[in-house]
Amino acid sequence: MNKMKLKLSSVLEDCLEAIYIITAVDKMPAARVTDISRLMSVNKCNVTSNMKILGELGMVNYSQYRWITLTVKGKRIAKTIYSRHVELVKFFSEILGLPDEVSERNACKMEHLMDTFSMQRLNIFVKFIRNNISMRYNQGIKNFVKV
Repeated sequence: MNKMKLKLSSVLEDCLEAIYIITAVDKMPAARVTDISRLMSVNKCNVTSNMKILGELGMVNYSQYRWITLTVKGKRIAKTIYSRHVELVKFFSEILGLPDEVSERNACKMEHLMDTFSMQRLNIFVKFIRNNISMRYNQGIKNFVKV
C-alpha cells in the first residue's frame, strides 16, 4: 500500500501548536475553541472549522461544544512545530539579536517552511555558537547586532 505523506497547511499547524501550548506548556487538561481563538488571535468560527478538519485527519479529539485534546499523532506533530518555533526564536533573538516581537513573528512564518534536515543543522549551529564562541567574539556579535 502506498502511503502519501500528509502536508498540513500552516493554519492547521498553528492550531495544533496552539492546542499543544495550552495543554502541554500551560498545563491545562484540554483546550476550548475560545482558548485557541484567543491565543491565535482569530475568530472562533475559523477555529471550529479547523478543528473539524483536524478531527477528520485524526489529529485532535473534537466534538462541538466539548474540550479539545490532541491525539498521539497530533501531539507528535504539534510538539515538533512548537520545538521548531522555540529554536527559531532563540536563533533570531540570541544569535541575530533581533527584538523579541520580530523574533516571534519570523519564527511563526519559518517554522512551517523549514524541512527537518535544515532545522537540525540550524540547531547544531546555534548550539555551536553558544558553546564555542569566546567572550571577545561574543562581544563582536553584540556589536554586529547593534547596527
